[in-house]
Amino acid sequence: KLFRLSVVLSTIRSLGFAVMMHVAAMVLLFGRTMCLEGSPFGIAGHPNAGWATDMPGTDHGWSWAKKEMFGIKGQQRMYLMEDIHVNDWWGSKYVWFNLLGKTVTFTVDLSGIPCGVAACLYFVAFWNPGPDSRYCDIQPNFGGCFELDLMEANSHAYEASLHTEIGSGKNFDATCNMNGCSVNVGRYPFTRSGLKSTEIYGPGAKVINTNKPFQVKATVSKDGYMTIVLSQEGRILPHFNRTEAGNFPGVANQDAWKPEKYPTPGGISKVEAAKVVAAMKKGVRLVASTWTTADTSWLDGTACNDQPHGNIWDAKMGISNWKVQETPSAPADKTDAKEETTTAAANDIDVQLKFAKDQGAFAAMSKGITTPFSILLWASAMLAGFVMLRVMRGLTCGGNLTQLFSYSGHWTAYAPMADAGELLESAPISIDCNVGGEE
Repeated sequence: KLFRLSVVLSTIRSLGFAVMMHVAAMVLLFGRTMCLEGSPFGIAGHPNAGWATDMPGTDHGWSWAKKEMFGIKGQQRMYLMEDIHVNDWWGSKYVWFNLLGKTVTFTVDLSGIPCGVAACLYFVAFWNPGPDSRYCDIQPNFGGCFELDLMEANSHAYEASLHTEIGSGKNFDATCNMNGCSVNVGRYPFTRSGLKSTEIYGPGAKVINTNKPFQVKATVSKDGYMTIVLSQEGRILPHFNRTEAGNFPGVANQDAWKPEKYPTPGGISKVEAAKVVAAMKKGVRLVASTWTTADTSWLDGTACNDQPHGNIWDAKMGISNWKVQETPSAPADKTDAKEETTTAAANDIDVQLKFAKDQGAFAAMSKGITTPFSILLWASAMLAGFVMLRVMRGLTCGGNLTQLFSYSGHWTAYAPMADAGELLESAPISIDCNVGGEE
């Protein structure tokens, strides 16, 4: 009897332990289901931060985050939260940002984002969540709030834009309204200066080759002006700044291949910059998304004319090394100014050669005046300089003659297409200091 009693008590204890473990597992699972959907992504000052998703409906992809990387596959939208482990949206908070005097940097891989799909990283007005994410952007059906787009892009085109308020809606009135004040590379076959878009951005491009990751640096000054620079392996593509951005209608289809028909941007006014300052003082939150629609010509236009509309479900983007830091003082500011005014093609001699042939333009810098006299004077000066260099060869070993020909601080000169191409191709890249002498 004692033995039987012992067995019964042992069985009860075992069952009790099993029940307790089962209850604990249920509590854990229940707690997990009550948490926000997403992944931890601790950042400086926010150790419990994470990316939470809240895409309406059930037909969407998924997001991920790991160490210093995050990304999306398929159609999805994600938000950077203060604490990813809370039970619901009511108990959550967004990471609050004021970007005035700050620089945002990150590396992005868009090789998996095809034509017809937009991968986006942007800041919107700070609204507290609950009962859902309370997502907003500049579109009226999404609240019509402040929106600062660091990136709306795919592997063929890149746009950055500023929307301070709905304002006049879709009117082009020089304000940063719903249409926004934007800069785009890829929508049209050329840039305003006549450079071929596919040569400076896109798969296999000479400046930003989107088959590989590249870097983005976005700086917001204390007085509300944003500057964005793209870079890759030492090559620089200045993108958005206060003078290149504008609110203007698109180029007519028949004029897309005529850079001289492209409108001149009106820039960002002090009034719009003041709205940025006001929005930043209230705070903004960070959003990442991928999405598609039947017509994305506003983004990738002619860059995707011969490309099929991509499948959103196969699309994927990855972002790494994401940081927000105080913008360094004067020395770095001078560097930023240089980056704003540097011609992207200057990073690659091959690009210069191709651009010269395509445009018939030889040297296109600064603020000079093009006249027959200036062309003659320029050509004479180059000839004289070449003769002097050959005479004084000891002083010019290894000199880059193409760069010497191309550089001009105050002149703008043009030559016929054939002449420009032949001149650049025939010019030696460096001067041989041993011509006529011993090796």
